[in-house]
Amino acid sequence: MSNVVAILGCGNMASALITGAWQQLSEIEKSQLEFLTYTPTQVRAQTLAQVVGGRAVSSMQELPVCDVYVIGCKPQQFDTLARDLRPLLKGHEIIISMMAALATDLITQALGGHSRVMRIMPNTPNLVGSGVNLFYSSVKIELPVREYWYSFFGRIGKSFIFENEELLDNATPYSGSGPGIIFEWARLWSSSLEQKGISAQAAREIIVGTLLGSAKMMQMQSQDLEILRNQVTSQGGVTAKALEVFSKYDLGEIIEEAMQNALTRGDEIRNGFKHNLKDEK
Repeated sequence: MSNVVAILGCGNMASALITGAWQQLSEIEKSQLEFLTYTPTQVRAQTLAQVVGGRAVSSMQELPVCDVYVIGCKPQQFDTLARDLRPLLKGHEIIISMMAALATDLITQALGGHSRVMRIMPNTPNLVGSGVNLFYSSVKIELPVREYWYSFFGRIGKSFIFENEELLDNATPYSGSGPGIIFEWARLWSSSLEQKGISAQAAREIIVGTLLGSAKMMQMQSQDLEILRNQVTSQGGVTAKALEVFSKYDLGEIIEEAMQNALTRGDEIRNGFKHNLKDEK
C-alpha cells in the first residue's frame, strides 16, 4: 500500500505519534509513505518533516492530492482548517482525526459530507514506544484499510479499538490526559522528597524509578490492583499511614471529579463546535 499522507497540525501529540510510528517502520515500509506537513507558522511542520523525510508546505493550497489527512490541530481550530480542506477532498481520502471531543459525524459535517473518518486518541508516551492509542472508525472505511492504520499506529504501544464512539470519548481523559496527571503527581512527589534533604536529581530518579517499577509490576502480574496494594501495606505500617491520608481526603472522589471536569470540557468543546457549524449555514 502506497500512501501520500498530509499531517495538518504538528503539535506535541501529533509529532509524538508520527515520530514514534516512523521509528518502528522498516525501510520498505518507509518507502511506501510520503509525508507532507503543515502548520500555519511552519516551524513545527519543518521539524517533523525532517524527522520523517517529508516535506513541509507553506499553505493548504500547496498540498497535492493526498490519500490520508491526519488532523493534528486543536478541536477549536478545526472549523477554520475544515474550510480550507473541503475543496481538496475528492472522495477517496481517509481522514484520521486526533482531536478530542469531535465525533465522526461532526467532522463529516464540517467537511461537507466526507464520511471516511477514523479517530485516534493517542498519548505522548508514543514518542518512546509506550503509548496507549484509542481507535474508532467509520464503517465507510474498508476493513483492510482500517486494519492497516490500526497496525501502523499499533506498533508504537497498546491499541484499543472501540465499536462505540462514546466509549472512546469516555476513555480519552484517562489515557490522553493521563500522562499530564502522572507528570504532575511525580513533580509534587519529587518536590516533597527534595524538602527532606534529597538532591533534585536523586529525588527525580527515585520517584521515576518507583513509578516505572510499579508500572512494570502491574503490567507483568495478573493480580487485582487492590491485591498489589495490600502486598506492600502492613497493618499499622508506614504505607498504611500514608494511605490513611488518601482515605481522609477521599482520593477516589478527587480523581473522579478531575476526570469529570475533563469530560465536561469535552462536552463544551463539542457544543461550541456544533454552534459554529450552525453559524456557517
